[in-house]
Amino acid sequence: MKFLGCLLFCLFTLSLLAQKIHFTEEEKAWMKQNPVVYFGYDPNWPPYEIYSKGKYSGMCADFLEKISEKTNIRFVPRKNMTWEKTFHQLMQDSLMMAPAVGITPDRLKTLVYSEIYIKLPTVIATNRENKHFKSLKDLNYKKVSIPKNYLQEEILKRHHPDIRLVLRNNFAECLQDVSSGESVATVGSLGSISYFMKENAFSNLIISGHTNLQTRGVAFAFPKSKKILRDIVDKALKSISEDERGKIYSKWVTINMQKEYNYNQIWKYVVLVTVILTIVLVLFYLWNKSLRKQIFLRKHIEAELSHTLEQVNKQNNDKTVLLQEIHHRVKNNLQIIISLLRLQANSHTNSDVQDAIYEAIERVNSISLVHEHLYKNPNLGEIDLSGYIRDLGEELKRVFIKDFDVEIRVETNDTQLNIKVIIPLALILNELITNSLKYAFRNTRSGQISIRLFVKDDILHFHYADNGEWFHNDYSRNFGTYLLDIFTEQLNGEYEKLPEEFASYRFVFKDF
Repeated sequence: MKFLGCLLFCLFTLSLLAQKIHFTEEEKAWMKQNPVVYFGYDPNWPPYEIYSKGKYSGMCADFLEKISEKTNIRFVPRKNMTWEKTFHQLMQDSLMMAPAVGITPDRLKTLVYSEIYIKLPTVIATNRENKHFKSLKDLNYKKVSIPKNYLQEEILKRHHPDIRLVLRNNFAECLQDVSSGESVATVGSLGSISYFMKENAFSNLIISGHTNLQTRGVAFAFPKSKKILRDIVDKALKSISEDERGKIYSKWVTINMQKEYNYNQIWKYVVLVTVILTIVLVLFYLWNKSLRKQIFLRKHIEAELSHTLEQVNKQNNDKTVLLQEIHHRVKNNLQIIISLLRLQANSHTNSDVQDAIYEAIERVNSISLVHEHLYKNPNLGEIDLSGYIRDLGEELKRVFIKDFDVEIRVETNDTQLNIKVIIPLALILNELITNSLKYAFRNTRSGQISIRLFVKDDILHFHYADNGEWFHNDYSRNFGTYLLDIFTEQLNGEYEKLPEEFASYRFVFKDF
């Protein structure tokens, strides 16, 4: 019993000595001269880094708080930073450090790193139609969206050059590409991808497979001129206990993290007590037991991850069905409103009142058509714009002309728009097509309407024209023009009516 008590006392003493950080005199002087250290970050890389409303949070922020407690250095995030600014300033030696940077051979030419202190598995996210992409080899010769200057960009360019990379600003934009079909997949951390899929309700996306990049992680990065700060941070990181690390992981990640032990430190402990054979045997027994525990934890983590992937896929399926049902019910409710308006119109004998109500009916019907196209499309969030415009035109021709021969030509170049944009655009189209059918072809009894939409320099361009001979209504209150102004302003746009004898408009929209 006395021997066992001495053994436990030795181990306890060694653990206390391990927790104490031994800074050099030069390091102590540097910390005294630099009580505040400003750092850069990626403001939109959860769960690692989040910067919102002047507050820096995430896994890296929690580690920084621990380091600050151990060094008495106050770490302050610079305002208005992006990952591109952070990376550029690090490479130019105009920034002291960044807490979350991946280690690559190219970056090692300019930067120095702390230990890797966060590891999460890297996965592939795809559209449901592309769920057969299980590995990086499956993505060869395919378009894959990746945040520019992220670790994945350099690794994929170096080891998987056949993948066609599409560079975006962050994972939210990458997932939007995959959702819209611009790219077939994106590759990134399970934590980041799951977070953005949940926050942005990408119901048509799934996590389809794993990569061989799971063992890579993030570390603190510094310009080579700041090696002394690297050494200070590295010592503070090594002093953070496994229990403290586990609490940070469990706070931000829904699956348990596999523990990693510092075997070099364990070896130092063994060397210190090798004079007693019994202690060596006890330590060997403890090490063997720990190894078995790690094997058990690995199997548990794999089971947890598999269960998480199944749950994510099931939730995505449920959301898809729910959204389709919502669009279908909205469309049915709008049809009820249309029926009520028709009854109201038929109850009036005043033709002006009836005309006004029928115009309102067509405006509501243009919105109803949007929801009909959405719930019929297997890819929620996308709409066949060309098909929608043609259906809208045919519906308006059925209402406003009986024996005219008016052709509606549509050119959209496969432009994809979300529901926030298509509703105002649909109402603008309704007004323009309705006016042309009512006032442009009374004399010719035939004609053509041309509609063209395309995206250029991140701006949506919309051209509209007919070739009719316009009949001008002197009693018009210009209500249609007022609606054009409202819906154009809603999309942060502007328009002009060209000085031709026929109707010709040009619109540009900045928010789409």
